[in-house]
Amino acid sequence: ARQVFENAGYNYAAVCARLGVKRLSEYKPASAAEIFAEPLVDELGVLVRLFCQGLQVSRETVERLLSLESRQALAALDLIAGKPDAPAMDFAPVLVLPFLEWLTASDRLCAPDGGPVEVESDAVFPPLFDSTYNFVTRLPETTCEAALDLGTGSGVAALHQSRLARRVWATDIAGRSSYFAHFNALLNGCSNVETAQGDLFDAVRGLTFDRIVTQPPYMAAESSKIGYRDGGKDGEQIFRRIVEKLPEVLRRGGSLYALLMATDRENETFEQRMRKWLGAAEEQFDIFVGCDVAQDAAEYLQNARKISDTEREYWRSLYQETKTRAVLYCSVVIRRKRQASPPLTKRMFLGWGVTGRDLDFQLTWNALTARPNASEFLMGVRPRLEAHAELIVKHRVQAGRLLPAEFELTGGGAFLSKGKMPAWIAQIIAECDGSRTWSEEFDRFCTNNPTSTDVRLEDFAHILAVLVSTGVFEIPEEIFGFDTSWW
Repeated sequence: ARQVFENAGYNYAAVCARLGVKRLSEYKPASAAEIFAEPLVDELGVLVRLFCQGLQVSRETVERLLSLESRQALAALDLIAGKPDAPAMDFAPVLVLPFLEWLTASDRLCAPDGGPVEVESDAVFPPLFDSTYNFVTRLPETTCEAALDLGTGSGVAALHQSRLARRVWATDIAGRSSYFAHFNALLNGCSNVETAQGDLFDAVRGLTFDRIVTQPPYMAAESSKIGYRDGGKDGEQIFRRIVEKLPEVLRRGGSLYALLMATDRENETFEQRMRKWLGAAEEQFDIFVGCDVAQDAAEYLQNARKISDTEREYWRSLYQETKTRAVLYCSVVIRRKRQASPPLTKRMFLGWGVTGRDLDFQLTWNALTARPNASEFLMGVRPRLEAHAELIVKHRVQAGRLLPAEFELTGGGAFLSKGKMPAWIAQIIAECDGSRTWSEEFDRFCTNNPTSTDVRLEDFAHILAVLVSTGVFEIPEEIFGFDTSWW
């Protein structure tokens, strides 16, 4: 069956091209009648109609464009079947979508004739949505021994990690999800993925991991009715249970990666709450939160779509009770340090196209530059401006002339930032092209400003740490090779 899809060229790029989109999440299907009116001329078209659009195809067309061997392979796995109420039509009982380099089977979102279907509470959703794409592409690209995909759904994160981890466990409380994840591991030939059913860590009790990845249910619900969505009474209960177990299940040097919705509350940020959940071991962990959105709670309630009046009122009462100030949609990385060092807690806003490599570097860079001997390392770095950095200079009338008076620097790469600075820093930044070390820049500054004695080398080094962290500067690729055994 896998060969059938490969031979037809049924991959992410080809399917997007056939549907006229850059990403499948952008696809807005026409009416079923319009799609049915489009003639099918090749094997790829048949597979797109059956497994991506989820619509029926006449058996005559299927037999004309798919070989007997292909039809038999798909039928043997119940990936294609005849419609009981329309004997001349074939349909796919499940969707099979390309996602990055993988094939992922999941539940259908429409009837074979294009009509609506009732989505069950344990439905396994296809990886069609931006949230899934962001979750998986923000996972690390480094190797490890043992990885766990917690709440696996269709198993896409486990498939992604199967290239990097020697063994991967994919677990879900829903038996239907575990079944689909197991099927998808087989469909993609991922022999190092083991699936199991259970509540959070119950299915892997006694095991520990180098890497844990999860996109937990995070919607606040008075009672949990929809397994893939409802995250407990405040939306954070499931994730809280995950974080509380990290001291038991996450190995030293290991990390948890999550994508979810959370809240800042009066006198308590989401990061501070996660530290409490870690308990007595919290000093062993660094925490990084990368925000896509941080929205005022009242504004979020006003703009929230696709929720009932009952849900909106429940959230309003909940936010009042918990004194919620902001609603976050964010990626979280929690890393367990190998050696004792002051715990790091950091939040940044994310730019377009951020990857797991960016998240890892952000956390590692901030932990590294917070060490007591960081200045020596920083002064040897050769920084260069990031391509999206912008400097806005405001001029004001001084002594009858318009003179530069205010300098605002913006980072616009993987991490978004904006801040004002004195003129001398702006001048130094403007000349950083990667050819000189930060120590050489400091010497030039001292030579050009002989009367300035209030800028110490340590302060100058700290400026570089901030500018790299906020995405204004890039640093050479070899920096990624520094020793990380101290994590």
